Amino acid sequence: MKKKFIAVLLCIVLLLTLSVNTLADTSTITPDTINTCASSAVSEITVTTDQNGNALIAEPLITIDPNIAVATAATPIGYLDFVTSTEISGWAYQSDIPNSWLEVHIYIADKDGNTVDVIATRADMYRSDLASAGFGNGYHGFCHNMDWMAYVPGTYTVSAYAIGINSSNVQLTLSPQNFTVRNVQSGIDIITSTYIQGWIWKPDAPNEALDVHAYVYRSNGDLYGVYTDTADIYRNDLYNAGIGNGYHGFIIDVNFNSLLDERLTVEFHYIDGSGYHPIFYVGFYNSPTHSSITLYGIIHDNKDIRRSYYTDNARIAIENMGFSTINGPYTGTTASSALNRMINSNIWIVHTHGLQSSVLFNSSTNGETTLTYSQIAALPYGALENELCVIYGTCYGGQGRENAQNMVNITKEKGAATVIGWEDETCVNQMNVWLEAFLVSSGQGNTISGAIDDALLQVRETYQNNLGGLDEIYYVGASAYKLIY
Repeated sequence: MKKKFIAVLLCIVLLLTLSVNTLADTSTITPDTINTCASSAVSEITVTTDQNGNALIAEPLITIDPNIAVATAATPIGYLDFVTSTEISGWAYQSDIPNSWLEVHIYIADKDGNTVDVIATRADMYRSDLASAGFGNGYHGFCHNMDWMAYVPGTYTVSAYAIGINSSNVQLTLSPQNFTVRNVQSGIDIITSTYIQGWIWKPDAPNEALDVHAYVYRSNGDLYGVYTDTADIYRNDLYNAGIGNGYHGFIIDVNFNSLLDERLTVEFHYIDGSGYHPIFYVGFYNSPTHSSITLYGIIHDNKDIRRSYYTDNARIAIENMGFSTINGPYTGTTASSALNRMINSNIWIVHTHGLQSSVLFNSSTNGETTLTYSQIAALPYGALENELCVIYGTCYGGQGRENAQNMVNITKEKGAATVIGWEDETCVNQMNVWLEAFLVSSGQGNTISGAIDDALLQVRETYQNNLGGLDEIYYVGASAYKLIY
């Protein structure tokens, strides 16, 4: 009787073993056509529960005499289907827990075999192909979003493993796979209301022309348009710099003239036929809130330091602000002409000699002339109401501060929104750095007060805390305004 009982148990064990390890033919599994990662399916996990939250406890399927063989947990199976520019995807399955997900570990190694990243995700996404093939409830797919631009250029090996539950860990079929992150170099020279100019090339394909797609987004995040071009224009500067054969420039025609008071975001993608279309640059264009800016850097004699230096280094920032008219930079003019431009401009900046109640100009034909406190005081009230910002980059323009008859106060009195000057003597070099940094910061969308702080910090860093009098700044008006939006 005892022998008959043992024989029956052995039959049961054999049947269970065959049932547990009999699987559908995996060679017939075809991944779903669309492989787009769902963010909800990607997470860091610790496998201690099943998909219903139940604890998974390691126990033999049958507890009988220890001298009799028993069934063990099934070995996981699965595939690493895709390694693309945007995702790593596939599936993993363990037949003895057909409706439970498995953890998948993805190892990314560089060309020398060093592991540079380990990603834990879970195979819990529904795939109809798996369900149709009899793989449990079909919730065994995985898809991990990838940002390859976070990796240095080079070829990487991607390996994926299914982490068995009470079982072994198995490398998925078609694992490992390789993916190459291409190295590109690029530059955006200027973004205007009518064109965008720049260049791009790949050092590992030095004479290959890349396509460029510019995605333009409005302030509210809506897509305004997509503009395309091929970077195949010859530029002598690129050739001389060793940028391939020099045929790597592009000029993209755009039209932002109908947009007002907006800060546009421009995402630049390069297209090389590989299916990998990363962003290589993000730039901004500020449609004009105000139509014109006037810039002066007055030279008084041949030995004078170039006071327009600030406009050279801030040129791109100034052009990108989106003003319809850029007057200057002028190195010479008369005081009367300068006053006329102040009345008709929206932003007016001068770097020259000055005193508390006067600003000195110079021209080759008329010599030195002075714009005075009295001349501005003679203007009708509101004559400068179009001025968002006036900057007197001179000595003493704000001397005496709020209680004095100085150039800053009288200009504000006649309607300018914000006026900036200095109370004491200032150094030319430090002023150039300050004006440049102020324009760059303003072009990035910072407030006037924020741009002032950024500019002073730049002077401090450039001249090792020798501020050259620039810390004695005096400004009045709406410093929370922005020069552009």
